[in-house]
Amino acid sequence: MNKPSEKISTPQILFGLHDILLDATGTDEIFTADTPVIAYLRAHRSWWELDLSDLFVQIEEFFAFRCRLSEWEELFGRSIARRSRRRWEREFVPEFTFRVLAEFIARRAQSACEPSSDRRAPLYGANSLMGPSLRPVTSAFPLMVDR
Repeated sequence: MNKPSEKISTPQILFGLHDILLDATGTDEIFTADTPVIAYLRAHRSWWELDLSDLFVQIEEFFAFRCRLSEWEELFGRSIARRSRRRWEREFVPEFTFRVLAEFIARRAQSACEPSSDRRAPLYGANSLMGPSLRPVTSAFPLMVDR
């Protein structure tokens, strides 16, 4: 278990993401930090069937942090996709790697490593399940590109 002062590492995050994606996609295939996220998701489960809002909640719960839906949309390049699907495919998809996702998580999970002000429910580690219950995303994440 991480001590409150420890930063969660990229390998720890990738390991956690592997478990989350195994559940979400049903595949045990390994990915590296440099594997493009969208390409991996497309290869291992229908991109159109994957509930991204559920995936976001699973990541938040596993790493004990909270994030606005707009932050997830920005991370996944939704604003680019709205303007141009071709540009999103050409410029964004290849560059959006698991390393980028891990950095996004690390920045947010870092604060989850700090002791809670509520002594009854401290957060000891970003990958512990001891954090506060997280709110579910109630609306489905809109598709970023047309089918």
